[in-house]
Amino acid sequence: MDEEKQCCDDGCKCQSETTGPGLQYAPDYSNRPYCDEDCESDPVSDNPNKMHDIVIKQADYGFLVKVGCQTLCIESKTNLIALFTEYVKDPQRVMNLYNEQKLVDLYIEHRLNEVEKRKARKEVRPQVNIGVVGASLDDVKKYLADIVPLAVRGATALRKYMLETQDHIIYYHAITTVDHTRGMAFDRVVETHRARDNKDFPVIMEVMATTRVKS
Repeated sequence: MDEEKQCCDDGCKCQSETTGPGLQYAPDYSNRPYCDEDCESDPVSDNPNKMHDIVIKQADYGFLVKVGCQTLCIESKTNLIALFTEYVKDPQRVMNLYNEQKLVDLYIEHRLNEVEKRKARKEVRPQVNIGVVGASLDDVKKYLADIVPLAVRGATALRKYMLETQDHIIYYHAITTVDHTRGMAFDRVVETHRARDNKDFPVIMEVMATTRVKS
């Protein structure tokens, strides 16, 4: 994160066009100072919770955000949304966190709040069950480690892995015997690279064809 003071010594009669390298105001900001009259504090002392003008420029690796006399580098769109949302709610608090180099705390807090809001609305993400046919449990484990490394195996269900996305909860079920298909209904069936080494592969695939969820 870069900080760049653009205020001048003569009571904030700053350059009206530039706000730092590569970051310019739109034409409608010409011939007007982009700071308040008192540049010693941000925001100004008479209204500590006043919002400053905001200019956002997209860069190759994130965003350059000009807020009053400060230039910030924001790495991701997620953090940009969090920063803007929290700044609108409480500009002074956000600027204090920025000055203390604690914006990471703000990003984390914003994401946790969003999770709690979803829980409060009782949003239920649909579940997707995928049967992964393999030569052995270790074969399935290695396959999933390569394909979906973020999937987490259950503590009590050694053949079941879970991956949470924004829209779905995906369960991967290791299938190496016909018994592993009992009582199951699968939205999709995939096979590992060594699945056909399993002597029961033809029977497993035949049984699983009858357990597929009808779309």
